[in-house]
Amino acid sequence: MFNGTNGSAPEFGNLIFDSNGNLFGTTLRGGAYGYGTVFEIPKTANGYASAPTVLVSFTSSNGAYPSGSLLADANGNLFGTTVSGGAAGQGTVFEIAKTDSGYANAPTTLVSFTSANASPNGGLIADANGNLFGTTSSGGPNNAGTVFEIAKTANGYASAPTTLINFNYSNGGNPSGSLIADANGNLFGTTSSGGASASGTVFEIAKTANGYASTPTTLVSFNGRSNGAQPRGSLIMDANGNLFGTTNRGGANQYGTVFEIAKSANGYASAPTTLASFDSQGGVYPYGGLIMDANGNLYGTTSDGGGSFDGAIFEIAKTANGYSSNVTTLLSFRTNNSAYPTGGLIADANGNLYGTTMGISGANGTVFEISGTGFVPVPPTLAITGISPDTGASTTDGLTNVSTVAVNGTIDVADAGQTISVYDGATLVGTTMASADGHWSLAGVTLTQGANPLTAQATSSQGTGTSPIFTATLDTTPPVVSVGASPIAGTEHLGQTITLVLSFSEAMKVSGGTPTLTLNDGGIARYDATATAALGDPTKLAFTYTVSASDTPVDAVAVVDHNLNGASITDLAGNAPDYSGLSASIPGLSVRPTAVTSVLASPSSGTESIGQTITLTLVFNQGVTVSGGTPTFTLNNGGTAVYDAAATAALGDPTKMVLSYTVAASDSPTNALAIVRGDQNGAVIVDATGHGPDFTAAFTSFPGIQIQSGASVVSVVASPTDGVEHVGDVLTFTISMNRAVSVSGGTPTLQLSNNGTAVYDAAATAALGDPTKLVFSYTVAASDGSVSSMNPLYVAFGSQNGAAILDSTGSASDFSATGTGFPGIQIDAAAQVTVKSVVASPSSGIEQAGDTIVFTMTMSGAVTVSGGTPTFTLNNGGKAIYDAAATAALNDPTRLVFKYTVGASDFSANDLTFVRGDQNGAIIVDAAWHGPDFSAAFTNFPGLAIVTPATAVTSVIASPATQILFSGSTVTFTLTMNRPVTITGGTPTLALNDGGTATYDATATAALGDPTKLVFKYTVSASDLTTTSLGIVREVANGAAIVDQSGAAADFSGAITNFPNIGVLTAATTVTSVTGSPSGVTEQPGDVITITFTMSRAVTVTGGTPTLTLNDGGTATYDAAATAALGDPTKLVFSYAVRADYNVHNVDSLAVVQKNNNGAVISDGSARGEPDFTAMTTPIANLAVKVGIDLANIAFGPSTTLGYAANPDNSGGVLTVSDGTHSSAITLLGQYAAADFHAWSDFHGGTLVTDPGLTGAAAATFLSSPHT
Repeated sequence: MFNGTNGSAPEFGNLIFDSNGNLFGTTLRGGAYGYGTVFEIPKTANGYASAPTVLVSFTSSNGAYPSGSLLADANGNLFGTTVSGGAAGQGTVFEIAKTDSGYANAPTTLVSFTSANASPNGGLIADANGNLFGTTSSGGPNNAGTVFEIAKTANGYASAPTTLINFNYSNGGNPSGSLIADANGNLFGTTSSGGASASGTVFEIAKTANGYASTPTTLVSFNGRSNGAQPRGSLIMDANGNLFGTTNRGGANQYGTVFEIAKSANGYASAPTTLASFDSQGGVYPYGGLIMDANGNLYGTTSDGGGSFDGAIFEIAKTANGYSSNVTTLLSFRTNNSAYPTGGLIADANGNLYGTTMGISGANGTVFEISGTGFVPVPPTLAITGISPDTGASTTDGLTNVSTVAVNGTIDVADAGQTISVYDGATLVGTTMASADGHWSLAGVTLTQGANPLTAQATSSQGTGTSPIFTATLDTTPPVVSVGASPIAGTEHLGQTITLVLSFSEAMKVSGGTPTLTLNDGGIARYDATATAALGDPTKLAFTYTVSASDTPVDAVAVVDHNLNGASITDLAGNAPDYSGLSASIPGLSVRPTAVTSVLASPSSGTESIGQTITLTLVFNQGVTVSGGTPTFTLNNGGTAVYDAAATAALGDPTKMVLSYTVAASDSPTNALAIVRGDQNGAVIVDATGHGPDFTAAFTSFPGIQIQSGASVVSVVASPTDGVEHVGDVLTFTISMNRAVSVSGGTPTLQLSNNGTAVYDAAATAALGDPTKLVFSYTVAASDGSVSSMNPLYVAFGSQNGAAILDSTGSASDFSATGTGFPGIQIDAAAQVTVKSVVASPSSGIEQAGDTIVFTMTMSGAVTVSGGTPTFTLNNGGKAIYDAAATAALNDPTRLVFKYTVGASDFSANDLTFVRGDQNGAIIVDAAWHGPDFSAAFTNFPGLAIVTPATAVTSVIASPATQILFSGSTVTFTLTMNRPVTITGGTPTLALNDGGTATYDATATAALGDPTKLVFKYTVSASDLTTTSLGIVREVANGAAIVDQSGAAADFSGAITNFPNIGVLTAATTVTSVTGSPSGVTEQPGDVITITFTMSRAVTVTGGTPTLTLNDGGTATYDAAATAALGDPTKLVFSYAVRADYNVHNVDSLAVVQKNNNGAVISDGSARGEPDFTAMTTPIANLAVKVGIDLANIAFGPSTTLGYAANPDNSGGVLTVSDGTHSSAITLLGQYAAADFHAWSDFHGGTLVTDPGLTGAAAATFLSSPHT
């Protein structure tokens, strides 16, 4: 309780806590000099001290009457404002320094305000650099108050404030609360007056690249009635950016309100939502702001009302649908001293609430604590957002090669003033404070090599909050490299390509240029980004090299140098590699630029006999010359093909070399002639560079050429041709010869691939009655091997076993062609190894991209795998791959291990299942060389689910990216999906914010050749709206199904985006016609005319009622109901009731001369502004207005008379008008009576004659003229 000496009347400011729970605040008055104090209430073992400690008593010269909240920096220094005092008597900003023993006993005046910025009522906030921000309630050019900044300097603070905003009442006036900031640094506050209804505003000051906007954005103007008036307290902001506050007046009972301003994707609502209107019992006239607990419930104070009309503490409960409209009174103040709480509340970690009362009737006020309110404390919410510098692949991956970094993060805005401690594991590495927008940074943090688990912690009065772990990884180790090649061995020739693969010890990145490798043959291998990507391994880089004619032959390709060419090759942390491993050669990979590419035989097929000649033409990849000798090539039948210089010259092609071979009697028969050796015989064969060619490809066979003297095998046919044969089953092999043969002197056999033997069957051969056929019979034995379709049965070789198999000439037959395979025949000579079980690890759960599942397959017997890597395809598109190392580690030949790592492009699946197996060239056999039965492997794992991201739009690219589009202009939108999709059944479109439509282009999409991309095209039409930033607002399927390979529909929410550099400029909306109804008539007083504007596109009218000034002096008024009834948004209807008036005169063609908006906004919805109404002045044909005959020379008065004399034949008559001095005779056609006419003043001294005489409303209107 204050006693005057230690302070009096703590007013609008909130209390604050320090880290030890001590309370600090200000009193408006009292102290040693009566100008107010800054006080502390120490926390004790049993609660709090019963009397405040006065830290500072203001003297007027150093400030007077502090009413706002205090602000503490990271060192415990206190900052605040005084309403008056200081050098100019207009208020101050002060600092009270924290010392080793407590606090300085006098404030340091940072700024003394002048009339340019006067009377700061609210407290201060600070940004990350220590700059201070606040408001003054008066001053500025309009004396309506300001928003100011006091810059932090190297030596302290600037001595004068920088005015950010001058209020002018139209945008608000007289702010009294403190500011708040959002996560982007934008400032928010309230003004107690000004705005559209002079009842106060909520404003925003946008943060810009260079500082702050020079004018505030008025979010809400209070109307002084239903939605509140005079907001005086500070705002609070929830996690979604919604703003909450109080008004001191207004609402249903004019006692004030609690309001919310909702945040949306497009900004803030233009009107507040009134959560509660106060009544006298629940409290009235709130001055302070609100606080929110962890459940979203709102708490605050009212300065008056409650049970004893001395003020109250209230709660507004958060509900499932928003907030309760009922105010719950938690406490009503009752005594003079504990009355009139004008400040807000704060809370501690136990949910106890603290605040102040001003006291009334001479009392000095109190600091109070209440408990049991149900307030749920809200500890600080923190996050570490990254480190800098982050030299990794992204700015947020936490990877760096710099050991000393800054750690960056955020804290909720409500706790931005708390001290933030940063830990590496359990080690405190430093402390810092956040700016008012919640952003913070701690520099000078030293990382250790490898992963550093960083956390941030802050303790507020409501508890301690700790951020999730952010892993910062320091990597300063250069990656090492080794070289591989594809092909890994062989000889490469002119035009052929070698891919050199650099394998690094970790993932790498290449940017900024195209690196090259210099090879030992003089060639250059260039970095190939596409080939690198195709490897699918970030630790590998591919370089491609195409052999050129000028390259030097080498026996082992090697890298001799590397050249970055402006590129950067680093690991993900930015470390350059150790290139010493590049120098290794690749044994077995040679380069011979010049080479034989093919050998052409003439004839190319057939059976050649003794004396016949075959020409063999060697084709090279570039020209060669032969000199100094005659090369020869030895054939597989013992014959020799000899170089024919004349025939070569006759070709006239230096890339060809002709050989000639004549069959000799001593040559052996062969079914496929082949070149087996070459001999230069002293000849020199070189290319243009003097290098010898590579003849490897010359050593080839010619399957179609046979050299034969005896009979030969034409075919071997098995019976049956397919099926599974078992022990005891009989297979018959029938050999067809090219001519008749006979068998004598022994029993020939055929050796089969399963170790079985087929024996010549003379009886079955004779039964055929065909001497060109030989029959062999094979009975499957238990000792024979089994064969499957993967390892087909074939005839390995034939044995004559002493028999003579001769043709009719006595020549021995050639059985070399008996080696025939029979893929349809399977031999099952033993029990087959089968799959007993497949076990998954983990066996259940939900696995995501990057997770690995191990499948262990147990066989019924031992098996071996060689020659390839088997895989099993899963029902989600993934593959389980055979892991030879893991299999070997089990040391159990009956088990096989397959591993599956979930890929981001794999589909989700509830029950993972094996659906297909692929040996991929591998041989899987048991000890008897039999293939196992894998049918039992195709099983599912009910408890094992795969969840991968849904198919969705990841980016949208517009082409052109920067353009002003006109009618007829085209822009293409390319949507990139995270996996392939297909479109069937319709043509989807994208709705644009200018009213246009981008249509799916199937042809352009197909041309991209990338199923993850969709192309939409938009051509601007004349009816589309003008916009400064074209945007996609939604996707319209139009009956189309857009699905991924699993059949799941794609998510297009990521396509909703704006393109700030693309504008649309179309013709302005104009008036295309003006029509009147009725038409073709003359309208008189009392008649109603409807005027309809037809616009070139749809328009809307809001906020007022436009009128048209007509050329007869009348006024047509916009008729919203008649416009709506037309059901055509391109039309506007105005109604005009003709009346006799001194302003109205006769016209032959009614026309519009001027439009008056009267506060209305007429808009076509585009950025261009109001439509062009120039054409509205077009006269309305055949529509006249006649209000009477104006006789200016006949004075109107008591002596004015009318007379009418009809013609005797009723063909008309004469109307006579006289004022006693002047008269006018008017000849009329038609039948009239004197009573038809009436005389009126024309209000210009003359007489107006109407027919008929005005009656009723028309006459009343006419006679009410001020000129009568």
